[in-house]
Amino acid sequence: MNGRFLTYVYCLVKSAKAPSNDKPPPSLPQMAAARWLEVGGGQWLLVSNAPDSTYSAAALAEGAKAIDWVSRCALAHQAMVEHASSAAAVGPMKLFTLFRGDERAVEHFSRQKLRLSKVIAKVAGCEEY
Repeated sequence: MNGRFLTYVYCLVKSAKAPSNDKPPPSLPQMAAARWLEVGGGQWLLVSNAPDSTYSAAALAEGAKAIDWVSRCALAHQAMVEHASSAAAVGPMKLFTLFRGDERAVEHFSRQKLRLSKVIAKVAGCEEY
């Protein structure tokens, strides 16, 4: 491993304060424990540090050839989104939503805050099945 990490985003939630991270499920393979990252305006990202050696574009292209690995990733991603479901509103991200660091992730979501606020308002109080 080269020691560099990407920021993996599971979901965006609306919450007046940092949501609880009590007893989170396991993160995706080789990722650090999940944590909350504040975007501002009551929006939070549930993220993990992902090793670049496993989750870079080239590594994902290779990993996508192993359906069992992709399946484990998808199940872990979904479990993490479900873990966040106690928040007022949850906007799940696509599998393998990655950024080159926390700052990039916050910057991206901050630029989209108005649009995302509208989306979050639509899903508030709803559950995904």
